[in-house]
Amino acid sequence: MIVLNAAMQKAGTLWVHGMTNELLVASGYRDFEDVRQRYRLTWFMRPSGHVPPLKWYKLLHLLVPHIAGETFAVSTHAPPTKGVQWAIRRGVIKAIYIYRDPRDVARSLFEHGAYLRDQAIESSTGFQHIKSIEDGIRLAQSFLPTWSQWRRTPGTLLLRYEDLRRDPERELGRMAMHLDLNLDPQVIHQIADRYDARHQREGSFASMHFNKGVVGRWRDVMSAEQQTLARAIFGSVLAEMGYEE
Repeated sequence: MIVLNAAMQKAGTLWVHGMTNELLVASGYRDFEDVRQRYRLTWFMRPSGHVPPLKWYKLLHLLVPHIAGETFAVSTHAPPTKGVQWAIRRGVIKAIYIYRDPRDVARSLFEHGAYLRDQAIESSTGFQHIKSIEDGIRLAQSFLPTWSQWRRTPGTLLLRYEDLRRDPERELGRMAMHLDLNLDPQVIHQIADRYDARHQREGSFASMHFNKGVVGRWRDVMSAEQQTLARAIFGSVLAEMGYEE
């Protein structure tokens, strides 16, 4: 089985990939990096587990370890391609999509852009060109069609970033159930504890992979005018996602 962690940008992609990989390893499957190296997938799959849009020829390469009996996780920001939809219908891929309040996404994009410029980093993401909250809002708007496509894709488990931050153990339990993993609740508790972003203790995953990641911080960062712009652009999608306007 291929576990595809699709995610909105700035919604904890690496975080979710790490948790998913640990769930699979705890269930007796091979570590993701071992699969990546063993089946020579390094030419298109990053060490972070990220893959570009899975067009047919890339999907065929992932099918090799699947056919060999491997179960492993990969992540993407891309919408579901026809090949991915085909694989989901046949049970080859189990999909999870994580999303976040687009107002916090916009705020995070702006702050990430400021950091990249301050450090003189030319990122392949292009986030260094986001120089205002307004730029972040408009870029976050471009992520919404992908959210909509995953929402309409049968067999996809939808997760909210905010719910994972609030109660990672419960959401990990939902992930394990979606993936048909028969794990002891104590094991899920231990994994959730290691990845709990509220801990930020030295050596934990949270301490290494979170900057702020605070839920709802857009209220403190955005001006009244910027909040009005966000409501106008995101509109009814906020309610569909489960967020208050």
